[in-house]
Amino acid sequence: MTAIQAIPPNLDLKQFDIFKPLNQADIILLSHAGSLVEIPKNKNIFNLGEQDNHDYFLVDGTIELIAADERSKEIKGGTPTAVAPLARLRPRQFSGKSKTAVKLIIFEHDKLARFLRLRQSRGGGQEQSLEQQIAQEILSGQTILQSLPKAIELIKQQNLKAPTIEALAQTIAFDLAICCKVMSTANTPLFSPYQPVCTLTEAIKTLGTDTCMQLMEYYCQSEVQFESNSFVLKVMRNIWLQSAEVGSLCYLIAKETKRLNPEASLLLGMINFLGQLAILSYGVHHDYFEELANQFTPDETQQIAHFILEKWNFPVEFCAAVKHSCQWQYQSSNEQDYTSLLILANLIMRKRHQPQNQGLPDILSIPAASHFDHHYLQQVLNNRSHDGGPSITEYQKLLA
Repeated sequence: MTAIQAIPPNLDLKQFDIFKPLNQADIILLSHAGSLVEIPKNKNIFNLGEQDNHDYFLVDGTIELIAADERSKEIKGGTPTAVAPLARLRPRQFSGKSKTAVKLIIFEHDKLARFLRLRQSRGGGQEQSLEQQIAQEILSGQTILQSLPKAIELIKQQNLKAPTIEALAQTIAFDLAICCKVMSTANTPLFSPYQPVCTLTEAIKTLGTDTCMQLMEYYCQSEVQFESNSFVLKVMRNIWLQSAEVGSLCYLIAKETKRLNPEASLLLGMINFLGQLAILSYGVHHDYFEELANQFTPDETQQIAHFILEKWNFPVEFCAAVKHSCQWQYQSSNEQDYTSLLILANLIMRKRHQPQNQGLPDILSIPAASHFDHHYLQQVLNNRSHDGGPSITEYQKLLA
């Protein structure tokens, strides 16, 4: 009788060659995406010529592979003969039979292949712009998105024993980097549904609470660099606060519409600052952030974010919104869409903090404002909410 169970957390997936280049976060994902199967002796596992959608990795026991000419070879778990998936070519070139009781790890072939392709380094030596190079290093994992130390402290202070999905989502939202990592993970081929997820609660439901908890623990312990450079820390804090404010503004404005999801809007406002975070992380990694800090125009910064979000399979509407979020005169073809929402929230945030609003247009004069209630936009600009609801400052407490 076949027994199927979850992959034990102490099982070393890096014993298999194709998983050796992966980082620990990827290994956590794989552990939750596959299954461990126990099969008795003398059972057929797969057949010659099959086009099935499973990849088998032998952990323990002995498998006999039998070719079309009836020649055979034995694969023994835990030995160099078992470091590759069993008969992975399609159609299968061998039949597989258990000579002893065996333990196998099983993944869906198509999902695993896509996941591994996305994890390979990109670029191939081609000449790239600096914006492309920054994005590629983030995508390949060569440069890790920086977390704000204060945000990590806040996350560690949360009581997350058997948390609700809402409590876990609120905790993840404390840090922009972890928020981006969790969302990108939920949209990987291993987990993503037919349509990309666009909120943290959807991401947690897709990944599972246990997976999210393990990933958060890993990110907080292994991918945090406690930066001592005061200039870097100041910039990090500004990015963090701005992402919280624009997220809050998007949430407030979206609540007054019938077409936009407030939770998705809050997330969109936060990830709008992915480009700035990517530039900072790249500069810190290569030890020249102070020289790099003012080298990019707003549109170039947003292009970096757009490129990363596209590769991470974020919703198309989010990618477009981030790309155009600093183009005040951009005319969207749709009424009350996420692009217009983000342009408005981004402009309101800047007008609230930029001295004398230098070079900034009036909020109500830009094309994006034509899709929203002007009276309510003016209230939001003045840090008041509609009908006595919570203020922007109160919504920021969700994030900061």
